[in-house]
Amino acid sequence: MPSFTRVWKHLLPLNCITMLGPLNDQQRRDFFAGIDVFVLPSISDSFGLVFLEAWANGVPVIGYRAGGVADVIRHEQDGLLVPCGVLSKLAESIRRLVDDPDLRASWGNAGRERLERDFRWEEKLEIAERVLTGSSLLT
Repeated sequence: MPSFTRVWKHLLPLNCITMLGPLNDQQRRDFFAGIDVFVLPSISDSFGLVFLEAWANGVPVIGYRAGGVADVIRHEQDGLLVPCGVLSKLAESIRRLVDDPDLRASWGNAGRERLERDFRWEEKLEIAERVLTGSSLLT
């Protein structure tokens, strides 16, 4: 993402962020095992698949109340949604979860349970197949 890289290099000291690049499955598990909360303040993410990855690893999430992310995260149940661009609310939300290990564990577990219940690939593929073949969604 050349545009992102250009902006990133000019806005922040380079030693405060590590660009990981693509991760294999083990590296992804290690990444999530090493963090307390996953935060993605994106105004353009259409779904938020990475939030599901965080939940699969028992990590609570924080995202902007924008796009599909607002439909994925259940505010105050498995993560937090904050207004876009309000950095004070974003910082407050991060601090809240960093300071409360019980809440992190509770919301990480809630996300994992929801993932297993509501985001099963087999069911989603079946719905897509029905739509593409013109079959009824009610059968």
